[in-house]
Amino acid sequence: MSTTIERLDSGKFERLARAFSKNWGVRVFLEGLTPCATDDGRIFLPVNSDHLCYADQQVIEGVLDHEVSHIREEVEAKALKSRGEQRITPFEQAGECKDTVEKLIWNCYEDNRIERNARARWPGIADNLRRMARHYVEIQQKAFEAQEPVNSWELVAVILAHGSDGDKLEWLPDEMDELLELLRPDLELADQTKDAEECYRLGLWTIEKVRDLMPDEPPPPPSSPQPDSGDDDDSEPMSGAGGRPGTGPGSGDPMESFRKGLAEDPGIEDPMDPIRGKVEDAAEEDATHNQRWLPHPAAVQRDRWKVPSTGSAHAYQRLSELVRPQVAVMRSKLRIRLQTLAEDHVEADRESGAIDVASLYSLRLGNKRVFAEQLPGIHLDTAVSILVDQSASMSERSKYLRAREASVAISETLHSIGTPFEVIGWTNMHGTRVPEESPYTRHLPFIYNVYKAFCESYLPTRTRLCGLGYHEENVDGEAVLAVARRLAVRPEARKILIVLSDGEPLGGEHFYETVRWHLGQVIRKVASAGIEIYGVGICSSSVKHYYTAANGSDYVVVNNVDELAAQLVRLLSGRLMARRVAA
Repeated sequence: MSTTIERLDSGKFERLARAFSKNWGVRVFLEGLTPCATDDGRIFLPVNSDHLCYADQQVIEGVLDHEVSHIREEVEAKALKSRGEQRITPFEQAGECKDTVEKLIWNCYEDNRIERNARARWPGIADNLRRMARHYVEIQQKAFEAQEPVNSWELVAVILAHGSDGDKLEWLPDEMDELLELLRPDLELADQTKDAEECYRLGLWTIEKVRDLMPDEPPPPPSSPQPDSGDDDDSEPMSGAGGRPGTGPGSGDPMESFRKGLAEDPGIEDPMDPIRGKVEDAAEEDATHNQRWLPHPAAVQRDRWKVPSTGSAHAYQRLSELVRPQVAVMRSKLRIRLQTLAEDHVEADRESGAIDVASLYSLRLGNKRVFAEQLPGIHLDTAVSILVDQSASMSERSKYLRAREASVAISETLHSIGTPFEVIGWTNMHGTRVPEESPYTRHLPFIYNVYKAFCESYLPTRTRLCGLGYHEENVDGEAVLAVARRLAVRPEARKILIVLSDGEPLGGEHFYETVRWHLGQVIRKVASAGIEIYGVGICSSSVKHYYTAANGSDYVVVNNVDELAAQLVRLLSGRLMARRVAA
């Protein structure tokens, strides 16, 4: 049976991220648009990977296997080094590369070595790695056949990446056979490399041999631009963007063009770079065309979870006294309802089960529902998360005070009946925003204020709630999803998320419809995962647009603290009874 977190993060790449993070010792995140890895064991995949077409998803799987394989090699090398072996790790070796040429050629040999190592242990991963190498070759082949300029060092990388797939790349002109023959011994040696350092030494040898092909005199510098004479120039340039020499079919002698191009920088450090670029293009097109909610990765990196400072005991005492009548009502009514639902009970008017003697008289009237069935009570193993909107609009009519009072009242009620809970406030801050960049829709970092965590006792932390106030913006969807994920991993069977909000989602951007659509989508996702989610409108009925029955939710509106008990009891009791009927 699937867990709540598995149902919540049910997308293919959400599941892969969780599995890889658990089983391979890496941390995989769906964030931003570009698939990449970092040297601290983090791997990033496009946030909208699950929405891309099948072909693009296949490429992303290959990229994921590629990045994980490199990180795994690093971990294994570090383990050997810690046992006293004199060796340099792959990431350390990458740092020793002096320029992009060395980095590119080393990466080609290193990818070959990693694929060879994976072949014996993980054939499926090795197949994905080989598929990525072929994909890189195909990208360069298409550029070559389209007569686009192909960098000379990238052409060397193509031959090295092609490796054991064949002796000759059929789409290369015969004039390039000299280069193929030159690299043949290197390809044979590549199949014998044992570690990253050997790949580096082989790369240096390859670079030295290839540079011997360079013309004796460097090509003349480009001439100064001349004033436009107005005449059309139909001549074909020998270089592409950035002055990169062309080696395509229409660029004269391909080998001569290749030799001249060796003086140029390749522009990439890894054969995977063009593949990552293609994936990024596909992810960006999907995000733009479908107007997806897309947080900027730099803003995500600035998100913060913090513990607010404690308030005074005297201030909390005043709050507690203010909400005491509401706490008493909620405590007594909820306890009675919970105890009633927890008890086994008999339900009559059934078509099967034990005969209900009291209903036998109705047989003469044709009633066949004369049976009764004993039903077990609902399992009351419950955890509750309280999420509080701390946006600037909460300052209007002192709504933040109502939210503070409601948070204290609910917290004291849950504490008194022994239900595990947490209280978290959220806002989005302008002071740490990142520059706007399309197609990203969130540039404001989150601040999550943890007033009480599940792992904390309520009494020592309760005065933190005295500081529950207002700040700036409110991106509701991401906040709801973040707290739902915390709740989803709780061991309790029943999980409830209560969101206190005073208005529409707003992220300090111009994407009003997108942020609102995203909240509705998140509520449906959370409810579908089995988490009960309720909206409590603080002096606002805006919650009725999002926390709807169609989204698997419900809502109430609270205008003052005196209404809180009745409204919350009605809300929770209604869903409790609905669960009983459904059972």
